[in-house]
Amino acid sequence: MKKALWQMAVAAFFFSAMAVCVKLTPRLPVVQVVFVRAFIAGLLCFATIRAQGTYLWGRRRGLLALRGLFGTGGLVAYFTTLHDLPLASATVLQYLSPIFTALISGLILGESVGAARWLCFLVSFSGVAVMKGFEPSVGWSQLGVGVFGAISAALAYNCIARLKQSEDPQVIMFYFPLITCPLTLPFTIAEWVPPTAMEWLTLIMTGVFVQAAQYFMTLSYQHGRPAAVSIVSYLGVILALFWDVVLFKAHPSAGAVLGIALVVGGVVVSALLDLKRTTAV
Repeated sequence: MKKALWQMAVAAFFFSAMAVCVKLTPRLPVVQVVFVRAFIAGLLCFATIRAQGTYLWGRRRGLLALRGLFGTGGLVAYFTTLHDLPLASATVLQYLSPIFTALISGLILGESVGAARWLCFLVSFSGVAVMKGFEPSVGWSQLGVGVFGAISAALAYNCIARLKQSEDPQVIMFYFPLITCPLTLPFTIAEWVPPTAMEWLTLIMTGVFVQAAQYFMTLSYQHGRPAAVSIVSYLGVILALFWDVVLFKAHPSAGAVLGIALVVGGVVVSALLDLKRTTAV
């Protein structure tokens, strides 16, 4: 279990490094960044699948395609908020996805959420309201895009949960760029901005960092209890605050930090309740 926690911590670091890279390319259109990130991930996934001799197209192709479609929507929204908002604010909006994952799973599988977890969700959403009130850069449009991204990610996670018994993890990962690249290519061509050498390096590192993050995250979920290791992933919010202050010279207000703490606290307590429930079973 200790190994799984460390693996999730490493994954959180690489996810935060990816977010920093996206933040460092404000001159480039979001869809262009998404396309390059997906293209690099697709090449790495394809090479890995070929090396291990796995069947490339999977078994449940319709659900795999839906995973890719929802993942595309979530990534475009997340990268948009990274361009428009402080890193910590964009990150914490994306970290609302576990709430929507639980709600959608409850609707699909008929699982009872429970009053205590509903209270946790209410605390998290109150944190969003507090963050909106104290962070001037968080407008209603940015908030809407961030919530849309979290919902899209939650739908993708529910697809992954239903695919993990029948599909190889690399195949599940491969369907994301397989869907994202064709969808974003026309917009990328239409809005193409020639990157500088440093921007090319940053774009490449975006793809490399996220691939490393997904690798360590997959290992963590394989070696530990999902409800337990998911809590460690919220190290990403602390890292985002750190990068905001150190790299981007941001100065979040006490109210904004309080809002972020409420969001994270609500989701973490919800995860702890879920861990207690699954342990009891």
